[in-house]
Amino acid sequence: MLVELGLVEQRYQAVFKVLNDGAPITEVAARFGVSRQSEHRRLTLWTLYWPARDSKFHRYENLDPTPTIDRLLAEIDADPICIFWG
Repeated sequence: MLVELGLVEQRYQAVFKVLNDGAPITEVAARFGVSRQSEHRRLTLWTLYWPARDSKFHRYENLDPTPTIDRLLAEIDADPICIFWG
């Protein structure tokens, strides 16, 4: 029997994977749908999106599009407003 996990349980499992198992944050973030990134190919800029409760992703307004994905990954890791990891 499959059981659908709620958002809180999913986030808990994601944090557990990082803290207990030592999994890389970027790998866990992708696996659990913590964030989404997109590249604007013409401008070569990366934009960060966060997941809402309605399962839609919204542009993360606290960080301007950036030419390298490293800044986005650092923002997800720091999560200053607790929007990615809860």
